[in-house]
Amino acid sequence: MVVTEAMEAGLPVLGFKNSPGVNEMIIDNYNGFLVGSIKEYTEKLDLLTANYDIRNKMALQSHKSVENLSNEEVWSRWEYVMKQLIDRYNYKKVR
Repeated sequence: MVVTEAMEAGLPVLGFKNSPGVNEMIIDNYNGFLVGSIKEYTEKLDLLTANYDIRNKMALQSHKSVENLSNEEVWSRWEYVMKQLIDRYNYKKVR
């Protein structure tokens, strides 16, 4: 949710390549950076801080990336995930 909210506010985002969900929201070098290490994270953060053009371009693209995620769409997706978890829990409980 934090990544989506940041993107909605027009912020470029940084996330780890191996982080589920985050790595699905961030399009590397488009709306932010996907990194594989703390060192790379620091380097990309420094790049965004120092380079207005890259930061501004990614900020605009970041906002565009989530324009189609209305409140209704997000809630619908959350309901789907919760239903899947409940069904899985109930299935294991019965066994």
